[in-house]
Amino acid sequence: MPTECSLYSFDPANIVFASARAYNDKGAAREWSDLPGPGEGSLEDPLTWDSATLPCPPGQPEPPKLTESMMWSESGKTYGSFEFDTKAVGQTFLRYLLVQFELFDSQGNTMAEFERKLSDDDVDTLFDGRSLTEELPHVLEPGHYIALRMRTNTAAGWSEWSWNCELVRTPADRPFNPAPLASEFTSVHWVELKWFAPHANGAEIQSYDVLYKLAAKGDDAWKHVDAAHLAENTHDYGHDGRRTHPRNAAAMVY
Repeated sequence: MPTECSLYSFDPANIVFASARAYNDKGAAREWSDLPGPGEGSLEDPLTWDSATLPCPPGQPEPPKLTESMMWSESGKTYGSFEFDTKAVGQTFLRYLLVQFELFDSQGNTMAEFERKLSDDDVDTLFDGRSLTEELPHVLEPGHYIALRMRTNTAAGWSEWSWNCELVRTPADRPFNPAPLASEFTSVHWVELKWFAPHANGAEIQSYDVLYKLAAKGDDAWKHVDAAHLAENTHDYGHDGRRTHPRNAAAMVY
C-alpha cells in the first residue's frame, strides 16, 4: 500500500501535526501513530520541523499614518511622530524583527532612512492589531511637504515597501530675526532704513515692527515707528543692502 500523500491549502509557517492508523482485514490498529517531532529541524524552533510549511516574507504593509496635528515646529525645526502597524496584504506567522522607514520630500527625494528593532512588547502590540508610535528624524523644517513609507522584516526576509502616505505639510513657525538694518541714504533730517526679509519658516510675513532711538540725546527709550507710516512708506528692494556710495556729504546728504 502507498504510504505517501500531499495535503494542500495550508498557510505559510504552520506546523502540520498528522497521525496515521493502519487497517487490515482484522480491523484498525489499536493506536494512532505518535505525533511527529522535529525530524531534521531544531526542537526549539518549530518552524524548522520537517512537518512545517515553509515561511514566506510578510505581505506589503499599509502606509504609516502621519498628520499635521502629530507635528510641531520650534526655532526653525519641526518635530513629531507618526503611527504604524503591520496590517498587510497576506499574513506572516513569524515574529517581526525590524521595521524600516523612508522619509521623502515633495519631489520624491529621500530625506532620511531609519529603522526600529522590535521588542517583545512591540511584537505583542502588532499581533494584537494595534499601532506603534515612532519619532520623526530631526531633519525637518517648517512649511515643507513630506511623506513616509515602510517595510517589515521577519526571519523569512523583507516585505515589499508600502505605498507612500499622503503628503503632509510640516507646521509653520515664527519667522527668524531680520539681519541688522542698513542705511544707504540720509539727509540732515531723515534716514532711510532697509533690511533683508528673514526666513519665514513656512508662513508668509504679514508685517514688521521697527524700533528706534536717538543715541545723541542719551535717551535709552526705544520708540516704535508708527504702524501706518511703516506700512505706507516701506517698499521692496532687490539689491544686497550694503552701502553703494561712500558715506560723505557729497554723495549721501540731500
